[in-house]
Amino acid sequence: MEIRLYALLVTVTTVAIQAQVLNGDQRFPVLNQIQWGMSKENVLDLCAANNIKPGGNDSTITFDADFFETPAKAVVRFRDNAKKLQWLEVKFKEHPKHLLDTLVSHFTRTLGGEPARTEKEKSALLFTLRMEVAMWKTAKESVTLLVAKQNDSIFDVCLTIRPMTR
Repeated sequence: MEIRLYALLVTVTTVAIQAQVLNGDQRFPVLNQIQWGMSKENVLDLCAANNIKPGGNDSTITFDADFFETPAKAVVRFRDNAKKLQWLEVKFKEHPKHLLDTLVSHFTRTLGGEPARTEKEKSALLFTLRMEVAMWKTAKESVTLLVAKQNDSIFDVCLTIRPMTR
């Protein structure tokens, strides 16, 4: 009886420690199945189960996906010899005008609050580069949206998701 109770306690504790990324948000297929406690091997198994052919190197897994009907490259980074998930990144390949508003609205609604925002501008000879950052924090994760603009044209949109460290 004690062994069963101990096994149940270990299982429940493991599930609690390995919280799902973005609380399993359905708008982020495959990423929503990843848990913060996963190893590189676990994520590779998840990719295989979803018929995804990943790329990457010793500490990174990359794969193509669509988020909010926009093509993107997902990057999953590990540390400690691929034993611990460090962060996730979504680099959008296209930058439709509605994407920014859609992402800000989605995370404001799902994470429960307005983001902290900052903006920096740098002028060069022929153009102005502007970086806009919006950041949300929950008890489990931080979500950062980085947007790079030249004049009023978006040329990069990157979403970074990290677990909150204790």
